Amino acid sequence: KSDAPSSFKIAKLPKITDNAKVLETDKLILSGFGIATPIVNKTETNPKTGEVEVVEVPEKVETSGVLRKIENITVLKEHNEKEILLDQSNSTGACHGDSGGPAFVKQTDGSLLQVGVTSRGTNFIGNCNEQAIYTNVIAHLDWIEKTKTGLLKAK
Repeated sequence: KSDAPSSFKIAKLPKITDNAKVLETDKLILSGFGIATPIVNKTETNPKTGEVEVVEVPEKVETSGVLRKIENITVLKEHNEKEILLDQSNSTGACHGDSGGPAFVKQTDGSLLQVGVTSRGTNFIGNCNEQAIYTNVIAHLDWIEKTKTGLLKAK
């Protein structure tokens, strides 16, 4: 609803020619507008049916819609050639509503390099306290450049 702060700087994307790679030793910075509560669901046995069901855990304080910055998230590994697996076992990281948000590596000059885009979590009942999978921006640089060029021409 207002202008960006005067200190705002646009994050950079890796360059195709850099042969950049996200390493397991990297610590990432995440940001997003999702909820900050990692436990959003629990399992309970339905007393009537005896079946185990996933039940929503309501937030005590609503946290979605506020921009969060989460630092020092550990890269576990490349999940596959197009995805990165991040550690969220300390109950901090991306959660519901953060999808599409960025993951950055801080460069030695202090600038941010965007290396990921929030995709999904790995918890089978939807909690955000295990691992997160991010789309690897580096694996999609060719597509990004082609699409960007096409969009700029259509302008």
